[in-house]
Amino acid sequence: MKTVILLVLIAIGLVVAYHFWSLAAYYRNLFSVKHYREVALVLERLRTQAGLRPFVDGEEALMEDGDPRKALTSRNLALAYTIRQEDDLFVHHLSVSTPPRGGITFAAGETFVSFFAWRLGLKPAECSAFMGVSVFHLEFAISEENEMGFMDRSPILPTGIDLDTVRKEVLGIRSQIEFFDARLQIEADLAQVEA
Repeated sequence: MKTVILLVLIAIGLVVAYHFWSLAAYYRNLFSVKHYREVALVLERLRTQAGLRPFVDGEEALMEDGDPRKALTSRNLALAYTIRQEDDLFVHHLSVSTPPRGGITFAAGETFVSFFAWRLGLKPAECSAFMGVSVFHLEFAISEENEMGFMDRSPILPTGIDLDTVRKEVLGIRSQIEFFDARLQIEADLAQVEA
């Protein structure tokens, strides 16, 4: 009987160890320079597509399957980019999540939103960052007169950049961006409706 219990405990230990090993491998690949390069390339493509299809405030920005304003990276990071025009402003909106895992961790969401802000040359004060139930968002407005110059800026990572440089830049911006937790607002709204 002791042998069976010991074998069961060993099996459970191996399953737990494999889970943590696979999770560590997933995050190591998610935050690799190779994946950051891929995300930057996808970001440029999505921004270009969003610029070709801006919508006017009040219109729905629904995205159908195959919409060129959304993409999934090789590490299952889902990205979406829309631009809406409000008077003389172009409001850019990026979303990031990991749909196969049912959401994105707080650290990963903040990191990629901060990466977007860095690669797009945004100042933290220009950004509105918020998190929903399983999606992180970055929103910022560009004046009509500056929109063309902004769209010409490349988010592509320079050749030869290393992971330490990427981490330093992203963490520098991440510490300055204030994230609004939209879940708290949803809970407050629900409580008010129920009252």
